[in-house]
Amino acid sequence: MATTMKAPQELPVTRSAPTLWLRITALGILALLAATPFFAHLIQGMVEKSGKPARFPLAALLAMQGVQTVLVLALAAWAGGKLGPKLGLDAPVLRGAERLSGIPLAMLAGTLATLGMVALEHAFKPFLPEALQAAKQALGGPLLGFSASFYGGIIEEILLRWGVLTALAALLYRLRVPLRTSLAVANVAAALIFGAGHLPAVSQLHVPLNLPLVAYIVLVNALGGVVFGWLFLRHGLERAMIAHFTADLWLHVVFAAL
Repeated sequence: MATTMKAPQELPVTRSAPTLWLRITALGILALLAATPFFAHLIQGMVEKSGKPARFPLAALLAMQGVQTVLVLALAAWAGGKLGPKLGLDAPVLRGAERLSGIPLAMLAGTLATLGMVALEHAFKPFLPEALQAAKQALGGPLLGFSASFYGGIIEEILLRWGVLTALAALLYRLRVPLRTSLAVANVAAALIFGAGHLPAVSQLHVPLNLPLVAYIVLVNALGGVVFGWLFLRHGLERAMIAHFTADLWLHVVFAAL
């Protein structure tokens, strides 16, 4: 998605880079803790479906997953803080440069993204395996969906927008691709990576992957990813988080309750 970006200029992030890195990483850790009930339910369900006893206790599995996630989070937080300023990319609220605003716009964007994702699901529905719906129900009800929303709304935005999108844009810009083009291409690429990143989770739920299902999973998540990326480019990381969290609340809480 194209976006109007001003010429690259060094943002005042460099001096406060360690503080910004710490704040973003800490926010990700808090989100991971909030998402723990969902992951506990998910891991327990996968163990039960496998029909084999787990090699490690549930607490150990959660701890191992948590350590891995925190390490990747810390790397993404560092990459965004290191590469973002020269591209005009920022997390202004977490940096302490401004108060949080634009919440209605971010929530509206998240809601519109949700509507688009639901419409795409209905278009693909005749081609999707029945096992997918059963797998969705196995993810749990609204409370677990609320827990999962912290992972999507915060952790995935740190990883995909603050980390991956910024790194891709920086690489393209270093290759002398114009800034606007670099940002637009990086946004779409990060969204597609975001979509493809959901395929292993679907496979772990024992849903057989076929071409329509792969296309659906990638495209429906990429649609949301492009919207969240656009907000990140135009209004900063925090608005992208709000939009993503809003979309996840609709998908995993409201619709799950209905």
